[in-house]
Amino acid sequence: MARLRRATEAHVRYHARHRLDAFVGNREIRSLVEPHHSRVLALRAEYEAGVRRLRPPPRGRKP
Repeated sequence: MARLRRATEAHVRYHARHRLDAFVGNREIRSLVEPHHSRVLALRAEYEAGVRRLRPPPRGRKP
């Protein structure tokens, strides 16, 4: 749980410090041409999967 908390804090801190960059980056992904569009989406999916791995398992279930 501590690792998830630290990762969340780092994510929020980055977006707070780099608001314009994060906003433009998130809004303009659809404007990218291939292969850049697919690469950015793959990196985003990899990032999300890493965060999901930090989540604790639901109560009553083994990981």
